[in-house]
Amino acid sequence: MSTSMTFWFYRAYGLSFQTNRPLNQLGSLPDRPTCVDLCVWFTNTDHLADIDWQLSPRFQDQSSQDEDLPTDAFRWIILESPDGEFTRFTFVDGVFFTVNQSGSQVWIYQPSQTSFEYVVSSLMNSILGFCLRIKGHVCLHASAVIIDGCAVLFLGWSGAGKSTTAGTFALRGHTVIADDVSVLDQNDGIFYVQPGYPHVRLWESSAEALLGDASLLPHIAPDWKKQYLDLQNDRFYFAESPVPLGAIYLLKRGEDTISIDPMSPFKALWLLMNHTYLHYLFYKTAYARDFALLTTLVEHIPVRSITTAPGLDTLPDLYDNIIRDFRQRLG
Repeated sequence: MSTSMTFWFYRAYGLSFQTNRPLNQLGSLPDRPTCVDLCVWFTNTDHLADIDWQLSPRFQDQSSQDEDLPTDAFRWIILESPDGEFTRFTFVDGVFFTVNQSGSQVWIYQPSQTSFEYVVSSLMNSILGFCLRIKGHVCLHASAVIIDGCAVLFLGWSGAGKSTTAGTFALRGHTVIADDVSVLDQNDGIFYVQPGYPHVRLWESSAEALLGDASLLPHIAPDWKKQYLDLQNDRFYFAESPVPLGAIYLLKRGEDTISIDPMSPFKALWLLMNHTYLHYLFYKTAYARDFALLTTLVEHIPVRSITTAPGLDTLPDLYDNIIRDFRQRLG
């Protein structure tokens, strides 16, 4: 007697992928896509246990702290099979993600003490981001919204307010394209941003500032204080197709008032190269590809520095300044 396996199909970052467990916080595709770019397998056993895993010579985590990991307990060690066919991200709590060389297969082992929701969150950001990078996509560590039909990206170091700014725009009726991972494509001289997945992830302080009551938002996972705006809610809008890129804003904390300044292509290129997603892993392997695309981008897309005033109570002013600047100088 044969048994058939059930699959669920999703789309994010321009990739179609299938899973053998439903991801309930995401909207599944109604029909099987004609092409599946990635297969994700949740497993109870390690079918690659016989591999003599070693520290990866190619992918070395040079970051001091990943902003999306809630505690040091969730930091990863990166291992690799001797033939380079498989890369494994292992976490202290026993979770591991194994990715094949082409980024077309991901196997996830989740021990019972770790919540499924947290595993899915890691999959949708760091692990899919890794797959995108090894597939050759240029990705920026940025959130993206739509202003007047154009994609506008918000970049910045950890704590600069990328997601909070995107949430501010979402609450004012703007469509969100992506949060944290913005995938860039170029077609016929036009740059596009691919839709990510329908969440904006926020810390409690940001949720409180945006909604007046942080308890209105669900938590990403029971073992994590971070929350999210569900863009599938009727109150919000999420992009369903790629959007032409119109401008990029680099957020940085200030001590006084909000100011927005133009940036030379040379400086913009240097900053964008330092804000590619997982750049601390891919410096050697992806540098040339990133450099080629971003060199062209900064010649055609305005990149501007925005100094934000301290305190989350200035978010309405930040929104007004960005809208005014985009429409007066860039629109």
